[in-house]
Amino acid sequence: MTDDFRKLYKDNVVVEVLTVNPGLGIYVRKTRSLMAVDDSNVNINLSKDYDENYPAIFNIILWLMIVMFVVIFGVSYGMWNIDPGRDSIIYRMTTTRLKKD
Repeated sequence: MTDDFRKLYKDNVVVEVLTVNPGLGIYVRKTRSLMAVDDSNVNINLSKDYDENYPAIFNIILWLMIVMFVVIFGVSYGMWNIDPGRDSIIYRMTTTRLKKD
């Protein structure tokens, strides 16, 4: 097989040889029958698995909501307490008769 690659790539080939310790034995995958599945774990009332980014996303959304609430409350409070009175330029220019001081 190495000779075939040498011919194909004009002797520009690196060959790596991997040896396995025979003391480890042969790896065998053991299978189980689907008929032997234990159904005792079906009704154990576990919650669903969350994404690993859930705490970070929750924290970002929580602080965004708190900041938005404070900003909206501050702007609303400021608007509730605006008292332009009768001295504002808007009031003077929109009346039919101009006031003179």
